[in-house]
Amino acid sequence: MVKLPEGEIIPLKEDFLFKKVFGSNENIERLEELLSIYFNVSKEEIKGKVKVINGEFRKENKTSKEQKLDVIADITLNIGYKILDIEMNLDKKSTLYRNVLYASRLLGESLKVKEDYTHIRPVIQINFDNYEINEKNKRIIKKCYIKDETNTIITTALEIDHINIEKCKNAWYNEDIKKYEKNEQDLIKLGALFTMVKLEEFKSCLKEVNMSKEVKEDIIEAVEEYSLDEDLLNLYDKEKIIESDKILAKEEGIKEEKINIAKNAITNGIDIETISKITGLSIEEINNL
Repeated sequence: MVKLPEGEIIPLKEDFLFKKVFGSNENIERLEELLSIYFNVSKEEIKGKVKVINGEFRKENKTSKEQKLDVIADITLNIGYKILDIEMNLDKKSTLYRNVLYASRLLGESLKVKEDYTHIRPVIQINFDNYEINEKNKRIIKKCYIKDETNTIITTALEIDHINIEKCKNAWYNEDIKKYEKNEQDLIKLGALFTMVKLEEFKSCLKEVNMSKEVKEDIIEAVEEYSLDEDLLNLYDKEKIIESDKILAKEEGIKEEKINIAKNAITNGIDIETISKITGLSIEEINNL
């Protein structure tokens, strides 16, 4: 049986746990308070205005790819009626374009039969990312829209937001969070919370998140309970093995590239010490090539 080290939990950045904690109408208060932080509205204003809906697209045909979403909800506030798609993303390669497709499909399916396009229901996709989507944009929170070449927003019917949870964690740990506006600080604390694997750090971070005491206690109880669930632990263990394999493959690829550079440098008569400085390989490794 898989068992976590003492004091550890499955982090909420794992999409299967995020769905368990925030993807149910039975515990809708958790999602309501998460979205009150996201949209910077009071808990009273959002209460009773959120509903979790089906998170799976029907297959077009037998050859269609199955498409399951993390948490889909609708929300009715003074911002108007919106369809929300909340996604936890650990791997950029497999999720970035997939999620654009998901958001586009949600927008297309939001129009009911015989309705004209003025009745389309805007879609906001909220991506909590464990990676950086654009190295040139240093912001933790990025909002993406359909724009023209003059950078003018053509429509707000489709909004795709990206929050870098690793940057959230670093900002929370290093207290860089203080340089952000209050509403951004609340969202950064939430993003940091999703990365926590130590229970005490999770509790410490959650203590600063702008949620009611009752909901905080409920979330802690849920995370502790699910972190003992054998099926979820097996799933988490499988995800960690896959991630470990990806890291190993990446490291091996980098090492192979360094070796190729070193071989070319040797061929061109560059001295070994210079090659070592350029590639980071040891002199012994270079001599063995």
